[in-house]
Amino acid sequence: MNIDQLKYLADLAKTSSINTTAKRMFISQQALSMSIKRLEHELGCTLLHRSKTGVEFTEDGKHILDSALHILEHYDEMMAYLDSSQHKNNPRGKLMLGIAPAATSSFLPDLLLTMHAQYPDITLYIQEHTAEQILSLLGDGKLDFGMFGFSVEDTENFIDESYIEFSDAFHFYPLYTDYLVCVMTKNHPLSVYPSITNETLQNVKFTQYAHNPIARIEGLCYHVSNNTEIHQQFMREEGTICCMPFQVFQAAYDKNEFIAIPVSDSKPVTCYLAYRKNSDLIDSPIYQTFILTARSIMETTTL
Repeated sequence: MNIDQLKYLADLAKTSSINTTAKRMFISQQALSMSIKRLEHELGCTLLHRSKTGVEFTEDGKHILDSALHILEHYDEMMAYLDSSQHKNNPRGKLMLGIAPAATSSFLPDLLLTMHAQYPDITLYIQEHTAEQILSLLGDGKLDFGMFGFSVEDTENFIDESYIEFSDAFHFYPLYTDYLVCVMTKNHPLSVYPSITNETLQNVKFTQYAHNPIARIEGLCYHVSNNTEIHQQFMREEGTICCMPFQVFQAAYDKNEFIAIPVSDSKPVTCYLAYRKNSDLIDSPIYQTFILTARSIMETTTL
């Protein structure tokens, strides 16, 4: 028996669904079912009745659930103590991070490496989502922090339409600013340009990252996804271009084969760290450690 199995039972009591609990606990349905079966085998009793409509606790299951809830309550008290001011010099626990693809620049590896080296007792779990999904998951308490970027020129639409309801609920801390580039093979006709304007890109064949809110090209779109290898294949075989933040190009493209041309009339892209204002953990050592580490890297990193 382990603490995760007890957490699964507590969540199943809320959802009555293996599928829903698996999503909420960030594991596969198969892994959740196997974990419950192992617990049943260990305890020597059946905890759940399974049907097409969901799961229902047996009488034994209800008794075990009641005990599990008491254990989890004491567990949470213990973890709160370990994260208390008495342990500021050695914070421990786990943090759930939601990362937008455009935010996975050199900043993120630096942040992860620094956290691992300086705070080995803090475990970071990372999920990739759109910026809108990140804020929704933050609001539901399923993420602790989010990192995403958007262009200054898109602020009016991107913020007002998508984030206005969250304006009083979250802190948005700017981490770094990047700029938009047009990426292509070195033998592309546009590769000789020192810089490119949006007008130059009209009616050019292009591919686009699915979660890229800053690329607004009026042309022939061949492909939309977050698979860099497919983008590169289109560039080689179809002569397409792809617009992205410069740091994405730096991290994912071979400089011997591909070139990045600045888009001169596009505004910079700012990456933000987002977190809830009213979180019970906002003043805890683990939260403050992560926030201060992110800020320190931002202050010492030149992009």
